[in-house]
Amino acid sequence: RQERVTEAAVSKETLEDPEARIEYEQFELLIQRAVALSGNPAVGMRLADQLPITTHGLLGYAAMSSETLEEALSFVTRFVPTRIPVLVAELSVDEGIATLRIEEAAVLGEVRATILETTVGALHATARFLTHDEFEFGELRFPYKEPDYVEEYRSEERRVGKECRS
Repeated sequence: RQERVTEAAVSKETLEDPEARIEYEQFELLIQRAVALSGNPAVGMRLADQLPITTHGLLGYAAMSSETLEEALSFVTRFVPTRIPVLVAELSVDEGIATLRIEEAAVLGEVRATILETTVGALHATARFLTHDEFEFGELRFPYKEPDYVEEYRSEERRVGKECRS
């Protein structure tokens, strides 16, 4: 851990401070080092596993107090940029089918997949928490080639999506 922190020029105190902010370049380097050191290109899903709804502070608590999943996801998508400023999210519901669209507000570079997969994984975990594990994406589409680890998304344990494609 200290090797990644040193290379990205992020102090231990900064990493331990939940209110601290770092530059995108530092964040990108930390993600790249996490993937390299773990040897796991699916590190985004692992990061999402570490982000329960309560780690998002007031945003998480507001989602938890919502009366419906649609209300919670509407609120969360509206404030995605406060959690990760390089993304914008939009929720639309048409004839009972919800579509959640996440778009890049900046060029994400080499960490694009990790950032998008972490965000989708965290939103999925939030929806599952709010529905007592009943929620499942029907389909996921990512703006890049299907990764070799796509089966991890489809696993019974994750139940992220029946269909995962680029």
